[in-house]
Amino acid sequence: GNVGCGKTMLMDMFYGSTDGMIRQRQRFHFHEAMLKINEQMHKYWKENGAEKSTQYRISSWIMNLPVDEKVKEWLAGEEFYKQQLQMKHILPAVADKFLVDQQSSKKGASILCFDEIQTVDVFAIVALSGIMSRLLTTGTVLVATSNRAPRELNQDGMQKEIFDKFISKLEKHCEIISIGSEVDYRRVAAKNSVENVHYLWPLNKAVLEEFEKMWRQVTDQYGGEITCATLPVMFGRTMEVPESCNGVARFTFEYLCGRPVGAADYIAVAKNYHTIFISEIPAMSMEIRDKVLLL
Repeated sequence: GNVGCGKTMLMDMFYGSTDGMIRQRQRFHFHEAMLKINEQMHKYWKENGAEKSTQYRISSWIMNLPVDEKVKEWLAGEEFYKQQLQMKHILPAVADKFLVDQQSSKKGASILCFDEIQTVDVFAIVALSGIMSRLLTTGTVLVATSNRAPRELNQDGMQKEIFDKFISKLEKHCEIISIGSEVDYRRVAAKNSVENVHYLWPLNKAVLEEFEKMWRQVTDQYGGEITCATLPVMFGRTMEVPESCNGVARFTFEYLCGRPVGAADYIAVAKNYHTIFISEIPAMSMEIRDKVLLL
């Protein structure tokens, strides 16, 4: 269904209703799930001795070839490794990590709620296809949302054969429900709570003074000292927060969207701060399209 029509709210109501009833359940947003998949694949890759042996055999064989053949054979060997090992072993293993006790002898249903399914790149298609197919095969109850119907998710035609096979399985195991509301209820809620919505423009002296006033009011409300904080991200990375105060953070647009940051960084910020101030937001245009997409 369209944005703001209530898909996530309905899914969250369902997920909340299972609290205390279903032990094996998880809820993920698309970006959070992709990070978890990457993390689990990396962990599996490092820990699985058999596959290390395969990597070594492929590498050793290639390194003994003449220089002009190394690049070609290395690419072919890497593709072989991904297709033969990752698809057959790593993705099912990652799927089993998504739900606690999924493969144990404990009885009970398993539920996976997945918000905003997207197919942004080839990895997303391959990973989602492998993992969700595995979960559906093992009896997991899948509740997912997306802005487009399943068949329309892959409009660029990436990995068409894998995608079509996955969608066929999805349609076999799931009921597709279209929410046809044209109303964006998020906008309605925002209009009814003006005192909690603060978007200040244009960037003139009066607006900047109001922005600083609100920053002082909010930080005074939550108390504490305004300091530079360091957030743990994923994969051993960290992110610096220039101004941080008891759950309140402040960034410039350029700092938040103009640097090499990704979903893991934004998830870390969202988990650690309930209130975020963003200053110096420029006019949105195609010239800064990549930065706008991050915001």
